[in-house]
Amino acid sequence: MKRSHRSGGRGKSRNRPLSREELLADEVRLHPPPAYRKGDRWIVVAYPSDYHVAMSNLGFQAVRRMAEGAPGWRTERLLDSPQPRRGALETFESGLSPAGADVLAFSLSTELDAPVMARMLARAGLKVLADDRGPDDPLVLLGGAAASLNPEAYALVADCIAVGEAEPILPTLLAAVDESESKLDALERLAELPHLYVPSRHRPGEVPEAASLERLDDAATATDIHTPHTEFAGVRLVEVSRGCPRGCRFCIVPWAHGRFRYRSLDSTLALARGAERVGLLGAAAADHPELPRILRELVFTEEREVTLSASRVDALDEEAIELLVRGGQKTLTLAPETVDDDLRERIGKRVSLERVREAAIAASRLGMSVIKLYFILGMPGAVEDEVDGIIDLAESIAAATGGSRVVVSAGPFVPKPHTPLARAAFPDVEAVREQLGRLDRALRKSRTATEPRMGSVRYGVMETTLGRGGREIGRALARSAVKSRCNAADWLKCLQDEAIDVEELLGERSPTDEPATEWRARDGLEPGGKARSDAAWESGT
Repeated sequence: MKRSHRSGGRGKSRNRPLSREELLADEVRLHPPPAYRKGDRWIVVAYPSDYHVAMSNLGFQAVRRMAEGAPGWRTERLLDSPQPRRGALETFESGLSPAGADVLAFSLSTELDAPVMARMLARAGLKVLADDRGPDDPLVLLGGAAASLNPEAYALVADCIAVGEAEPILPTLLAAVDESESKLDALERLAELPHLYVPSRHRPGEVPEAASLERLDDAATATDIHTPHTEFAGVRLVEVSRGCPRGCRFCIVPWAHGRFRYRSLDSTLALARGAERVGLLGAAAADHPELPRILRELVFTEEREVTLSASRVDALDEEAIELLVRGGQKTLTLAPETVDDDLRERIGKRVSLERVREAAIAASRLGMSVIKLYFILGMPGAVEDEVDGIIDLAESIAAATGGSRVVVSAGPFVPKPHTPLARAAFPDVEAVREQLGRLDRALRKSRTATEPRMGSVRYGVMETTLGRGGREIGRALARSAVKSRCNAADWLKCLQDEAIDVEELLGERSPTDEPATEWRARDGLEPGGKARSDAAWESGT
């Protein structure tokens, strides 16, 4: 049967999802897999979503490649197969049961990945709670931003939690496990290593300092498996920055990823070599000090198509926008967050709405056809209702850009651990739901080219409970594992069944309720201020 190779498709033929074998056959590796030997240990690297999403995630690809390069280890992937939801999971490469692995490692990018992870453990034939698993079961390792920001929520599930970035952690971790005679011996060894939280050996809250890679050039973070069945089909993703120099008070990026680091021009060009289309990736990619030069080299000298993952209004000048347009980018993404000027200043988003308009108009004039605007409703200190202001801004941009499509995304404020706003309350649920509904209706009825994309209040509640909960959350995750798909309503029921007070988790927190927000202070970041770049860090300025 002829298979679909549509760019950006969801890995489906005309009538059915593609099989594991068909997806494997469509993969093109930049680096051949290593030759494994009999007796090698076995690590299964799992992602809590399907193939399309997992293989669109550069972090997952990077961790898989790191594990694959570890001596004495055989590496396979584990993905959440969409059908059948209740069937047994098999590893992607060999179709084996992941229950036979030495290490089963999950990457949790967001809190909403956690119930999927729990279900995947159950479908792999394993108990969700660590105390219920035996010495012959795999060592369950969790990593990623969500696990690093609040390890306690996963302490009853994981045998070990990697806190911080994977590059300084994974090689040492795998070497320690390889030298161990048993799972119990491995846990004892891991508990002595930096950046690892072993709940059975550490006291609650005894979370170690987060790991941080010194130089981004030391990590070859770029797409190394190409497939037509991802969001970025045909695009070589290259991580050009990590962390963020802005320090916005609501955002986890500077707190989860530490100081701002950027990839050198030579390293960027080397990782992009051979690709026709290149995606420059990073939460603060537009802040890269050599971005114009990188774009000129890729677009003019090497004649590549280029896109940029994130756009800072005050970082992109007209030259950069024009280079992106020449490179084929059609969308400019801007994040004012709020139309309240005073609030925007207080949260560290120091850019005026007039500058937002100017950037949108310039992008449209230079050839971009889509302007995306992101907003957060219900932030602490916000005016009671920002809906009218958002509508006015979106409609004025749509009118001034001569018909460019203006996509407005808005969602509820979610207080994130370790940020300066970590202790703030989740906003009033009914008030924010009403605002999102009214904004959605107004933009749909607008005579201008505006398109609403509203976030979910219920999933914001779910995200907050997972981000703030303690070890008791593990019992709720174990309950959620029996669901074929744990939605927000299911999750709240699991919390209620475990007598976990949802309102308490959503309310304003006292200083004793939250971990210290200074856990990233070693990275030189001040709330609402700028982090130091690699060059400044090395020079001590």
